[in-house]
Amino acid sequence: MARGTITPQLLVLNGGTVYAGTAIDGTNFHAVTTTDGLWRKHFLQVINTGGTAGTVLVLPGSYPPAFGQLGGGTVSPAGTLAITVANGGTAFITLEDAAYVQADGVSISLNISPSTMVGSIYAFEMPAGL
Repeated sequence: MARGTITPQLLVLNGGTVYAGTAIDGTNFHAVTTTDGLWRKHFLQVINTGGTAGTVLVLPGSYPPAFGQLGGGTVSPAGTLAITVANGGTAFITLEDAAYVQADGVSISLNISPSTMVGSIYAFEMPAGL
């Protein structure tokens, strides 16, 4: 299955940005990619405009390259992160990229449930140093 690519908008320190986002594709899912090959902290805004609640699943990373400091002091990829978005609702999802990056080293995988969820996903990448 080929995932739809979401290229994050790199935020500018002390500046603004305009970004159209990406339509949710519950059939093919999504891959958030890094803008320049460097992983920073990302956050997602998911807007659900469909008739029912839906869930965004951020899939676990692959080790290596994924690593992350999880509770209990262990270092390993994070588990699946599941965020429910109510009908007509908006969710903000913050990600520590080091825990969710896939084996290709340049993407984070998102699945959508149910496949009929409608709306938009906006991905933002924090500027270096923040």
